[in-house]
Amino acid sequence: MAYASVIEIWSRWAPPNERAKMASIGDMGVYAGLMSSFMVSGWILYEMGWATLFHITGIATLFWAGIWYVLVKNDPADAEWITDDEKKYIKEQMKTVVDDQKKLVYPWKDLLTCVPFWLACMVKFAYGVGFAFMMMNLPQYIKDMNDIDIKKIGYISTIPQICALIAMPFAGYIFDYMRSNEILSLTNVHKLYACIGLISGVVTFLVAGLWPNFIASVVCLSLFQVCVSCTVLENQIVMLDLAPRYAAFMVSIASSCYTVALILTPMIVGYTVTSHSRSQWNICFMIFGILFVSTSLICLKFLKVKLQRWANYSPDESNEQKT
Repeated sequence: MAYASVIEIWSRWAPPNERAKMASIGDMGVYAGLMSSFMVSGWILYEMGWATLFHITGIATLFWAGIWYVLVKNDPADAEWITDDEKKYIKEQMKTVVDDQKKLVYPWKDLLTCVPFWLACMVKFAYGVGFAFMMMNLPQYIKDMNDIDIKKIGYISTIPQICALIAMPFAGYIFDYMRSNEILSLTNVHKLYACIGLISGVVTFLVAGLWPNFIASVVCLSLFQVCVSCTVLENQIVMLDLAPRYAAFMVSIASSCYTVALILTPMIVGYTVTSHSRSQWNICFMIFGILFVSTSLICLKFLKVKLQRWANYSPDESNEQKT
């Protein structure tokens, strides 16, 4: 629900040529949260136990939700903290207008047969596999290969998140720069960003599996997080570029694919890595690498990004216009 609501906000607030920059700044919060959690969770768990860890994160989340409820406005016109010139600029730049007075009617046939949408879901699934491994299995992999104290792994695991936190705003700026200056077509910018993270995942995962040195593992997985930040960003922007009016629903479907990846990845690792040997970890890296390569090739072949003809109007509104 949170991801869908954020996309709904961007569909009303983010002009097309500034979507990537705004979304990248918002996504920095994800990595900042992961980084801070990793830094303190190992210490809290070791010193105070699981219950305290849940209490602290729950209270922090409730506090931040309260700030969101007070400050965030559904529409720029309702915001008191931006100028009239800013409101006018946003309204002029937006290519689609959402009328909240009308019931939103979904063009189900067009929506569910939209090829770029399902390709975005595939990319989200592949990213979910990489993310789940980083969050759930990276500490165990580092421990198995290098026999490091569990208390220190929390600090070690922050390094990839710090790298992604730094890389995310640069990725957003470069995306918007290439788009607004027409260095590449919109479709090719999306293809480039989608494949950067997936191909880097293949390379870094294979190197980490074949060369399980502690420093090499951390460096490879940090590079993966830097590159996959491009894929994460592209996956959000593509929904807004395809159909801003229905982006929240489309993101919710993609998030379901992402959640399936979070479920399957630890199951695959648990089934494969039974004795915590190097060869078993390598099998996991190979499986994930094949998934990333196949997803990249499919995107390069079939992904085409443009505002869909059904994106601005519901079927009833389209019939009225034809009449």
